[in-house]
Amino acid sequence: ALNCSTNGTLPGPLYIPPVPHDAGVALGAAWSVCPPVSRTAPLSPYLGSDIATGTADMADTTDLVRTPLDIDRLTALLLDGRIGAVAQGRAEVGPRALCRRSIIAVPDTPEVATRVNTIKNREQWRPFAGVTRAGYGARLWEQQEHLSRYMLGAARATELGRRTAPGVVHVDGTTRPQVLHADEAPAVGAVLDALDALGAPPVLLNTSFNDRGEPIVDTAADALSAFRAMNLDFLVLGDALYRKKSPAGGAG
Repeated sequence: ALNCSTNGTLPGPLYIPPVPHDAGVALGAAWSVCPPVSRTAPLSPYLGSDIATGTADMADTTDLVRTPLDIDRLTALLLDGRIGAVAQGRAEVGPRALCRRSIIAVPDTPEVATRVNTIKNREQWRPFAGVTRAGYGARLWEQQEHLSRYMLGAARATELGRRTAPGVVHVDGTTRPQVLHADEAPAVGAVLDALDALGAPPVLLNTSFNDRGEPIVDTAADALSAFRAMNLDFLVLGDALYRKKSPAGGAG
């Protein structure tokens, strides 16, 4: 059930859990014996290992500048065209990065997709997902109900979606949307709200935080290694913001 194109064509309402592959066999076995009582309460995908506050203190970060995470500063970096990553809280259990182990960018031009594919050493035809809040998502793409919670279905972008977020619209006019609720992913959710408050489209490109051939980062050491390897502009790690030092000794 990881085929987003097919999932997007199935009639709803349709619920697919965030681990619809081999890693979800245990969940399916449990549900076959004792199905969920509620049909409305979703399964949290954030059940993996935790990057706790201060977890990077044991790593060598002398080549980086560390500052407390400031959402206004992070939003400004994104609006300035910077591309960075987030590794915060408990990891996602499924194969989709849902903003706790993600690379993010403002998708306001088609060239953003080219840049991110280059950073990740991926083929240029590969598409990206957009993440936003529910209210704005209803304006950007066809509604999917449960599928957009876990980024598991393709949906046709609206004219507004194609105009404001071309970096996450595939050549066939679809995107693989994610709707972020409440504080499920605190840093990304706060950025979406900050963009909205500034009058900018509250939508971001969201893709998995990993280089080609590598698994999605899990630990702080993974995140720092991938941040350096892909030469990203910033890294949100726990409650801190990391950037590379400039030749003069400040943040680059």
